[in-house]
Amino acid sequence: MSGFSLLEFLIYISILSIVGLLAGGMFVSINQGNAISVARTEVDSAIRFALDQIHQDIKMSTGVTTPRYGKIITCDATHTSACLVIVAGSNTITYKIISNQLTREVDVAGSSPGTANPITPTTVKITSLSAEYFGNYNVPALALVPTFQILITGSYNSSSPSYQYSETKQATFASVSAYSAPARGVFGGGMGIFTPVCGNAASSTPHINGLPTYTTGPC
Repeated sequence: MSGFSLLEFLIYISILSIVGLLAGGMFVSINQGNAISVARTEVDSAIRFALDQIHQDIKMSTGVTTPRYGKIITCDATHTSACLVIVAGSNTITYKIISNQLTREVDVAGSSPGTANPITPTTVKITSLSAEYFGNYNVPALALVPTFQILITGSYNSSSPSYQYSETKQATFASVSAYSAPARGVFGGGMGIFTPVCGNAASSTPHINGLPTYTTGPC
């Protein structure tokens, strides 16, 4: 009974090598796919949670001091001051990016300053938060509804090439009610009840949260 010839042995080794390469490639692809899936899930969940928290705060807000009406503020590695400050009754809620985490600080009037608590995990780096303050006009109610466009960008916090993933989510939220209006004028706290008057003329001062007040002219 004869053994393998040299040619048969070489063919056998070649087939094994090809099968091994194919199996190894599939294994690497599966691992990379799993890594991206983990990174995507972490980043997506973190940004969604942050947007949900901001939504709840804006929904119940009675005013916003940052950004001013008609303005956009972006927090990132170079802008670490507050980019969203929401007033809810006697509470002031401040959002900042600190050490690549989005933080939420609640300050109660008459009490010591609150603590900036992270609302995103360390596994996700929040690279930017943009907040734009504008209004949608509600014709039946003759009111401008305070509305905010929030954009958050985050990436998975890993140096491994397999886990490199970044995502940006954008959402638009509105307060459940118009902000309080001044005694005279059109807008209160930057947004509020619209009062139709005869012969409106914009005055140069004072300005309410970036918007001019209005004086009443003759009909």
